[in-house]
Amino acid sequence: MITALLTATLVIIRDVDRSFGGIIDVQPTAISEAERQAARDFLAHHPATELPCDAEDNRRAA
Repeated sequence: MITALLTATLVIIRDVDRSFGGIIDVQPTAISEAERQAARDFLAHHPATELPCDAEDNRRAA
């Protein structure tokens, strides 16, 4: 029983670690939507500042 639980745990960890494939599948569009929402929320709470990255995800110079 312990071996089965340990094996199941390792399989779940492996599947979650590979987010773009496997049983638990996250599409890149979901991640893009989360990034868009995070940027929107940041700008809503800090309107006088800029995002720390540009459109190509490069860090802006200080």
